[in-house]
Amino acid sequence: MRNVGTVVWFVGTVVWFIGAVVWIAGTVVWTVGTVMRNVGTVVWIVGTVVRIAGSVVRIVGIVVRTVWIVMWIVGAVVWFIGTVVWILVTVVWTVWTVMRNVGTVVWIVGTVVRIVGAVVRIVGTVMRVVGIVV
Repeated sequence: MRNVGTVVWFVGTVVWFIGAVVWIAGTVVWTVGTVMRNVGTVVWIVGTVVRIAGSVVRIVGIVVRTVWIVMWIVGAVVWFIGTVVWILVTVVWTVWTVMRNVGTVVWIVGTVVRIVGAVVRIVGTVMRVVGIVV
């Protein structure tokens, strides 16, 4: 009984360590996702500012008839750049959301595995104690 308890305790320790590794991996994924979200937010703000600047430049180009064509082209280019940046932000934000959700799931799985490992270690310890007493 004592040897069985030792084996169960050892298996519980291994499972607990696997849970710790999974938990750490989930934390890393979640942290990377958070950093990507922050980067995405900054890029989104820049894209919004550039799009607004592009719209302003387009309006000025319409008002100033003498340089209307040049101003409109500049505004269109700036607006296009802003649109591209905005699309990139949307992609980064989506990736961040997915990574954050995956990281949360991995973290939860790691926590559950760690709890199971701890329970198995406790059972193994009890079995060892019972084996020593008997």
